[in-house]
Amino acid sequence: MIGPLRQPARARAASALYRRFILPEAMRIVAGTYRDRWLAAPTVVAGGADDPLARPAFLGGWQGHAADIRIEQVHGAAHHLPHEQPAAVVALALDLAARAATRS
Repeated sequence: MIGPLRQPARARAASALYRRFILPEAMRIVAGTYRDRWLAAPTVVAGGADDPLARPAFLGGWQGHAADIRIEQVHGAAHHLPHEQPAAVVALALDLAARAATRS
């Protein structure tokens, strides 16, 4: 499951992603920075069905702030979804691209 993250280059990349993007962005979300913004782009939020940190109940509140958003749970995965279920991530990305293309 997390074997790829034991590779030094991947571990550094994952650490940089969390420290420089995910954590600062999460703090902005919690602080309400985007409360008055409208998300117009089709969006998918995907999480592993076994992830205790990203339960569907925690992902609410977007209603009234987005035109087209889907919350997806991927079975057989927890917190490291791209490593645990890469084919599911690809399928969700392709579906998202198709949805975006139909809006153009």
